[in-house]
This record gives sequence, C-alpha cells and structure tokens, in this order.
Amino acid sequence: MAEYLVKDGMGIIPDGTTKIVDFAFWDCKELTKVVIPDSVTEIGLSAFYGCSSLTSITIPASVKLIRQEAFKGCSALNEIIVDKGNTVYDSREGCNAIIGPNDVLLYGCNTTVIPTSVKKIAEGAFSSCPSLKSITIPQGVKKISRHAFSRCQSLAYISIPDGIEKMGRGIFGSCTSLTEIEIPDKSTKIVKDMLAGCSSLTNVKIPSSVTELEDSCFQGCKSLTNIIIPKSVKSIGARAFSGCESLTHITIPEGIEVIQEGTFRRCKSLESIIIPASVTEIGWVAFEDCTSLKEITFPAGLKIRKDSFEGCKSINTIYVPAKKTDYYKKRLPESMHSAIVEMAPPSSKPAKKTKVSHKETPKMEKLSAEQIKALHGTILTFGINMDADEALERCDYPNLFDVEFYNHEWHIYGRDTMLEYECINIYEEDNDGNPIEHTNEFRSFVKPLVKEIARCYNSPQSTFNLWGLEEYHISYYILRDKDYKNIDEGNLDIDLEKLF
Repeated sequence: MAEYLVKDGMGIIPDGTTKIVDFAFWDCKELTKVVIPDSVTEIGLSAFYGCSSLTSITIPASVKLIRQEAFKGCSALNEIIVDKGNTVYDSREGCNAIIGPNDVLLYGCNTTVIPTSVKKIAEGAFSSCPSLKSITIPQGVKKISRHAFSRCQSLAYISIPDGIEKMGRGIFGSCTSLTEIEIPDKSTKIVKDMLAGCSSLTNVKIPSSVTELEDSCFQGCKSLTNIIIPKSVKSIGARAFSGCESLTHITIPEGIEVIQEGTFRRCKSLESIIIPASVTEIGWVAFEDCTSLKEITFPAGLKIRKDSFEGCKSINTIYVPAKKTDYYKKRLPESMHSAIVEMAPPSSKPAKKTKVSHKETPKMEKLSAEQIKALHGTILTFGINMDADEALERCDYPNLFDVEFYNHEWHIYGRDTMLEYECINIYEEDNDGNPIEHTNEFRSFVKPLVKEIARCYNSPQSTFNLWGLEEYHISYYILRDKDYKNIDEGNLDIDLEKLF
C-alpha cells in the first residue's frame, strides 16, 4: 500500500506504473473506484483482494497478465469492462466479466451474463458475489472449477447444463439462498463439498448416472428433507450428509459397502435407518447425535464402532437377523442392548393361496385414512415382471415426488413428505414346485393406493413406511386378468376382514 493512495474512495495509481504489485489494495474497504493507467501490463496476485466497496473496474488494453485472486472478494462489483483493444482479455458482448485465453471466464460479478462462447469457468470466478441471484450456465461450458460460485449468498437457483464434463470441489458451497439445483443427467459423481453449507436447499435430484457421492457433498444442508439416492450409487463419502438436520428419511442403496466417518452425523430428524446387506463396515461417529433416531435394521454381520451411534438417545428398536443378538451385543454399547430385537427367519413353507373373484378384489382407492394408518407395520407384496426402466414412471399425482423400482422394491416419495411403498418380488409355485414370476399392473393397482397414502399423509412431519417382518404380511398376487389373495394372519394386530 506504500505506493498507492486512496483519497475519497478513489485508488490512485501513479502514471507510468507497469505493475500493480501483489496485495496492492489488499482488504481496502474504503476503495470504491480505481483508474488503472494505460502503462500497466500486469495486475499482481490478490492486488484488489477483499475490496468489498469497489463497484467497477476497467482493464486497459495494455494489461497482458492478471494473476490469481486479483479481484477475489470484491463483493460490490457490478461492472467489469475490458478495453476492446486488449489482445489477451475481453468482456465480450458486454458480459461484465473478464474472459481470458481459451474462452475461460476468469472473473465475474453480481451482474455477469455468461456468453455462450465460454468453455470454462475458472476457480473462484464468482466466489462471494452476494447480490448474484440467478445465472444461466450455457451449454458450451465444459468445466466449472472449484469454488466457482461459493458464498454467493443470494443465489437461489442455478441449472447446470448436460454438457458439463468436470466440476471442481465446493462449486456451490455456502450458497445459503440456494433452494433447488438440477444435476446433469450424465454426471457420474457429486463432487466434494459441492453443496456444503447450502442451508436453504430443500430439493435436489440425483440422476441415475451418478455412482459416487464424495466427502461432505451435502454437509450442512439444514433444510434438506427428502433426497433419493439412486441404486447406481456405490460409494458415499465421509460427512456426505452430516448436519442435514431436517432429513427425516433416507434409503441407503444396496451395493454400498462402507458407511464412512460422520456420513449421517447430526441428522437430528432422522427417525429410522435400514443398513443394507452389502454394508460391511460403519465408520467413526457415522450416526452420532441423530437424536430422533428410534429404529435401526442391521444385516447379518458387519464391522461397527461403538461410537458410531454416540448420542442417539431415542433408539428403542434395533432389528437384527435371527441368532445375531450376541453378535451385535459385542459390537454395540451396553446401553443399546435392551433395544435389540431378532427378526424371525422366513418361513420355509409356501403360503397357501386362496382364489378370489375379481369383484372381491379390494378397492384400494376407497381406503380411509384410518385404514391406511392401520397398515403400518405390514408388508404389501406384489410380483413384478417388467423391465425396470418401464416401471420407473413418474406418478401423475401433484403431491408425489418420484417413483423408483430397484432391488425388487417400489419406492414412492411424496413432494411434501417422504412416503415409501416397498414391494418385494413374490413368486407362485407351479405343480412341480418351480417359481412362476407374476405380473403387476402398476398403473391400475399401485397408483390408487399411493394416491390415497399421499392424500392422508401430506404433511412435512410425516413418514409412512409399508414394511414389516416376513411372517406378518398381506400379499396380493396379480396374475393378468385374475387376482389371488393370500393372507397370513399370524399375530396380526389388525382385523383384516374389517380392513377390506
């Protein structure tokens, strides 16, 4: 700062200056304007870093080199002009940005419009632009470098084009007004810290092309209530959902082998979790301080740390496979032992099937709210014989969010709440004892049930799961134009005759 003066908000750079030295106006809050002389050829490292009152900048034709973070943290910047005679940098189409060689957008501001010719957005290009409310990334952009839009506190919506080939870590970190984001369909991973600290984010759809959720990708998304992890995901990083305080339900897909350190730490609204059979290890403090967690379902065996569920004070039921109580008592703290419940093994005898006429088939659309609630703790099972992609159709009902079919199960999610309808594959045996897979008319049979569930449970605080132990279930066998109904009434707490 010894070479430069600031008078009445104006930065004074002497004529004849060829380089604005590194950190020249570092954190100069009083700087509002500056005129860069035509003699300047280089703007040094962090030369105007943190000049939060600077509103405009003009780059003369003489400038041939702008070093890193030269204008980072200039949060009031609304106008960027590059002299048309500059052969290295430009602000084409009046875009209010500095574009460098190879069509790389180096610096943007609160009013930038990204030109369609831009191919890359540089590291931190829009970082800390507090008045940037929305921006369109053109289809031609192939790479967004790390922290490109971090700390844009007014950014409420952004759409990422399908042509993006690479995204850097933390590109939208701490965008505290961001409520919704569209992830490109061809993305293979949600990068590290991508949406960390986006405290207003309520909705994000992960495409089925994604195979990896990297460390801390959704950490601190305090308003996120629903998220569907597609079956394609095979790895979830450490702290991926840590601090997602409003998340009430999440399904860990089959294929995940390790639940990493702090993955679901401080998910204070999470009420239940099912650990799939593919998981072999649960890491340090993976579910620490999930204070609403009441129910856990464990597979046959896995490596688990005793602090994995530290601070989970509401746990009252831990489902484990038959004859696995001692196994889990050795791996869980003593305070959790009384919550362990063994799940009975599946019956080896095939259930008897009673044929009923089509007229006697229950009309699901006529179920009352009380009847729907009475189904809690049961399994509704359907045979499926259709291509999974064909089955993955979105419901027409406005309060439903999405429908997925994977691992022989239907998963149906509500827009305002998480609704889940799980369907396992059911087989009938022929005269020789061989299994026959059934078909399921999804549109005519499942949708009315889902519609009624959605209507009865259209509340942000509600979670509805149709599932339960193997021997306590109601099964419907749909075989084209004929319906078969089988009821195993063993110890059921509901009156099945009155129910239907």
